[in-house]
Amino acid sequence: MKRIRKACAAAVAVVALAAGGAVSTAGAAHAVTYPDKLVCSSSTEEVRGLPVFGGPIRCGGVFGQPQYVMFDDGTFQAFAVGTDYALWTRWMNPNGTVSSWVTLGGVLSGGIFKKSDGRGNLLIAGRGSDGAYWARIRDVHGSWLPWNPFTFGPPWY
Repeated sequence: MKRIRKACAAAVAVVALAAGGAVSTAGAAHAVTYPDKLVCSSSTEEVRGLPVFGGPIRCGGVFGQPQYVMFDDGTFQAFAVGTDYALWTRWMNPNGTVSSWVTLGGVLSGGIFKKSDGRGNLLIAGRGSDGAYWARIRDVHGSWLPWNPFTFGPPWY
């Protein structure tokens, strides 16, 4: 039954993505391949719009790729560096409704990356304007912790 629910949630998300929808922020995160994922240049920084979610966002060069997460409840969420250098997110709920862009703040001078601790917490980190890595953590209940310095180590690495 659990497998059927996951398959249904994934199918709804794919259909919603194709229709231009978005996903919410509940449940545990896991890796998924996304059909409409933006692939930015590896060498040239540019301002682009995300498929499904729109933009504008910074990508390519030092900003790398936007990050995507599919949560167990079927929520599909995108993270990107905005033109203001802050971290921004937008999600598509399992029913296909898309949130507005929401800022997670910060001032980033480099790309972002994501990690899950395997317990439902999600870490989004990037290089700050001071050259150090900074991170925000989304707990299993969907609440975001403030920006904190990030050091590579357990439970994230």
